[in-house]
Amino acid sequence: MEPTGVDYRAWDGLSQVTHSSFKAALVVVLMVVMNARWEPAMAAESDARWGRPNALGKTDLKEIGDWQEARDRRLRSDSGWLTIAGFHWLEPGLNSIGSSVSSDVMLTDPAIPDGAASIRVESSADTFRVFLRRNTDFPVRLGDRPVPVGQEREIRTDPSGSSDRVKLGRLTFWAMERGGKPCLRVRDPESPLLDEFAGLSFYPVEPDLRLAARYVRFPEARPLQVPSVLGYETEYPCYGTLHFEKDGKTYELWPLVSRPDETNLHFVFSDETTGLATYGGGRFIDVEVDASGRGVIDFNKAYNPPCAYNPFTTCPLPPAPNHLPFAVEAGEQVPPF
Repeated sequence: MEPTGVDYRAWDGLSQVTHSSFKAALVVVLMVVMNARWEPAMAAESDARWGRPNALGKTDLKEIGDWQEARDRRLRSDSGWLTIAGFHWLEPGLNSIGSSVSSDVMLTDPAIPDGAASIRVESSADTFRVFLRRNTDFPVRLGDRPVPVGQEREIRTDPSGSSDRVKLGRLTFWAMERGGKPCLRVRDPESPLLDEFAGLSFYPVEPDLRLAARYVRFPEARPLQVPSVLGYETEYPCYGTLHFEKDGKTYELWPLVSRPDETNLHFVFSDETTGLATYGGGRFIDVEVDASGRGVIDFNKAYNPPCAYNPFTTCPLPPAPNHLPFAVEAGEQVPPF
């Protein structure tokens, strides 16, 4: 096979040059040929040595396509964000639960009678406890156990989302804390959002936005203020920053992680497409790093927070250090609702 990168029309005039000129021309041509043969190998060696990601090939394109399809399936699944059908703040004292407008917590299943259950909140200066009471013959389950009529059970709440689940009719709900206040989140497998969802929209895959990255850990944790769509800020401990280079400039992102030894890093970021071609509340991206901190940030896998699709969800917004001053034209775009 002929080497690439050589213009063989150059040989047409060699018969007309002197012997010395021929030798000089031959040397030049051989240098071009050798460069064409060896340059890819040298580039590959450089990529391997410095950890620079290779250009996206067929395998990478298929993998990204599979990732996009899996994300669509997760959103539509019974446990996906599209099935969230309610978000309710809880007041101190008694909160009635039912399907009528007179209920403090109005649910979307019309089969649930008014006052079927109630939630009682005990609150102090900086803590609260949540209790569930079954008031009628309509079945209520806490986890996998039925709640007897007239009895009360405490509901475990957890800011990370591992709260006790309550089953009432076709609905599931659980108590959470957001901004230091108690609230309920409700899941409905027949949420109308499932029918309204028009699918996901992505930029064409952009190989140049798959970049080598390095996670540089801090000697000790630093505070990171993260705003939310509900208007409050949460301070997270940040254990390091992710550094990457694009067009000769170095950028960094601050992750939201729960442990100093975390290697699966989660980021909330904005860029010059935010609020235009991409969701106004920023996007998420996840990066896996090895023990030395090396990894790949692939903006083709940037995705929208659940608030882009569901008004009953709560989401962090990009912290101030995580605005990228260039257009990240890759990954998920504005939802096509």
